[in-house]
Amino acid sequence: MEIIQALHGPTVNEFASFVQISPPNAAYKVNSLIQKGYLRKVRSKDDRREYYLRVTQKYFDYYNISYSYLSMVMERIKQRFTEEDVTKLEQMLQIISAELMPEIELPQQHESQEYPAGLPW
Repeated sequence: MEIIQALHGPTVNEFASFVQISPPNAAYKVNSLIQKGYLRKVRSKDDRREYYLRVTQKYFDYYNISYSYLSMVMERIKQRFTEEDVTKLEQMLQIISAELMPEIELPQQHESQEYPAGLPW
């Protein structure tokens, strides 16, 4: 789900290529997520045969629960560790995101009205 979101609405083939699985296997996984309500297909305006994958509000609702828990853990980290340790952790996470994950372009701010407010993109 996070990959599909980070890729900004890929096709099934683009998703398959990125995660290095076969297109039929990707289609199976995508269809499973569509049936569960976490994804939807949006038909291309230029090529009616092509569909783009979009995450749904149900996914964002789930994500917000996870994000809330992550925020709670971050507060616990700040209470448990020294400020220097927390700063070092933040630096490490920024390096991991910026340098060690070049395949994923993470948007810096909210880019789409489709995504709920308060999310980091």
